[in-house]
Amino acid sequence: LRRDEQEAPKPQAPSRLARAAGAAVVLVIAAGLWYSGSPAGARRELLDRRRVQELDRLSQDIIAHQQTFLRLPESLDQLSRLPGRGAPRSLRDPVTHEQYAYQALDSLSFELCARFDAPDSVGPYGPTFDAFWRHGSGRACFTFRVPRVLR
Repeated sequence: LRRDEQEAPKPQAPSRLARAAGAAVVLVIAAGLWYSGSPAGARRELLDRRRVQELDRLSQDIIAHQQTFLRLPESLDQLSRLPGRGAPRSLRDPVTHEQYAYQALDSLSFELCARFDAPDSVGPYGPTFDAFWRHGSGRACFTFRVPRVLR
């Protein structure tokens, strides 16, 4: 047995090409993870996009309320009473469950506010990009003006 062990070929160290290929694979994986971000970051961005979508729908409902009743609603709760608006909109943050902030500024202007997890979650590269919705992390408010309707 000793003779067989001594005659067996010794394992060789990996060649330079194999080492370079292994290093390239590790670099590509690291770059992919860095570029795409972490799963937690993707979740935060998804939740922020949802907040933007909900604020957009709420703004449309507030404008419809003003054009129907010729006044802005006193609170977001009044929006549930709009005739023919379909399913009720979400008035609350998907994580904290706090109601989105709403304030009438004058007879045709109002403000909607929400708390965001990341800055500019709408991003310039997505299909939903609109510079109006740019925001930082934390509380951000958006001011809307109801368009005048000719009657």
